[in-house]
Amino acid sequence: MKCTVLLPSKPLHGVAPRLAPRERQHWASGRFSVRHTLVFCFVMLLVSCASAPTSESLYNRGVDAYKAKNYKEAVVQWSKAVDAGDTTAKNNLAYLLFYGLGTEAQPQKAIELWSSAAAAGESESQWHLGNAYADGTGVEKNLVTAFAWYRCSIASAEVHARESNDSTENAIAEDARKSLIGVTDKLSGSAIEQGQALAIEYIEKYAPAQQSIPADGSAASVRR
Repeated sequence: MKCTVLLPSKPLHGVAPRLAPRERQHWASGRFSVRHTLVFCFVMLLVSCASAPTSESLYNRGVDAYKAKNYKEAVVQWSKAVDAGDTTAKNNLAYLLFYGLGTEAQPQKAIELWSSAAAAGESESQWHLGNAYADGTGVEKNLVTAFAWYRCSIASAEVHARESNDSTENAIAEDARKSLIGVTDKLSGSAIEQGQALAIEYIEKYAPAQQSIPADGSAASVRR
């Protein structure tokens, strides 16, 4: 099958090996003791020996394949993880489909996956949705909608970062801020007001917790 490969214009952040919440916190803080390491390795061994791979192990296989630039295998593994109900795998699979990595480009299918993950509070999917609306790829171009998804992504990423001490979420929030500033410069005052109203709606529906929205939509006000 011939694959259409587009040069990715945005990075994929969600490609760190998946750790359980407690292990992730200890690892990030430098308090991952020998005991934690042994327990974690033992759990991973049990998972690898299981007859049916869990969504977490499928996700990690996709991560390994992606990092090795074996995008076709990453598509296979993340597709299986999506079928098993893994939300982050939806984000990553959508990225491959959007840019045609390891498969033919399927931007509309990517938008479907990002929309599903975004509705579940996946901050990176919310950012990528904003990019799609800003560029008009896979969806009709709409800068107001892009503005709202960027604001929602920032809100979601900030909550996730506080809860998990995850540097990846900080990077997503920073990229979303830069994107928001860029799209804000292209909007009229009335369009910014529309974007703010839609952002409040999205944050209430799709962000992990409500975040306050500055009344002023200027580039300066969206810089946190």
